[in-house]
Amino acid sequence: MKFFPDSDSYFAEIRMLVPGYELIHALAQDSLRALAGPCGRLLVVGCGPGLELLSLAAALPGWSIDAIDPSEEMVLAAQRRIDGAGLSERVTVRQALLQHDTAAGYDAAVCLLVAHLQPDDGTRAAFWQALAGSLRPNAPLFLAELDAID
Repeated sequence: MKFFPDSDSYFAEIRMLVPGYELIHALAQDSLRALAGPCGRLLVVGCGPGLELLSLAAALPGWSIDAIDPSEEMVLAAQRRIDGAGLSERVTVRQALLQHDTAAGYDAAVCLLVAHLQPDDGTRAAFWQALAGSLRPNAPLFLAELDAID
């Protein structure tokens, strides 16, 4: 799995790799606002430095947000953003991988540009199973991935 050393290198690299990076986040935010109820629990997988957490918190004011990322640097950057925005009571950020022991019962999830970083040696399949297992039945999942086609 790829880890980014800091939020500056993440932003520099991701914007070169993904044209429309900000648009993907706007689509997630608007889609969840349209599909979601007035309150619930949102899981954000691979929150990176936390910019999407700010927009999701604004779009879903009655929701609590649990965000995970495997990188300590990204979690620290996200936590600084959350604390600076005064959202620490609604948004929890922790360093973790999505695994079968991830809490279940989320009302929605966002997973943007994460799964393609999982090796295709069974790890990716386990990732998808853990993600499905974290959601309530019929819960919306907004997902976007990179794919190379030869």
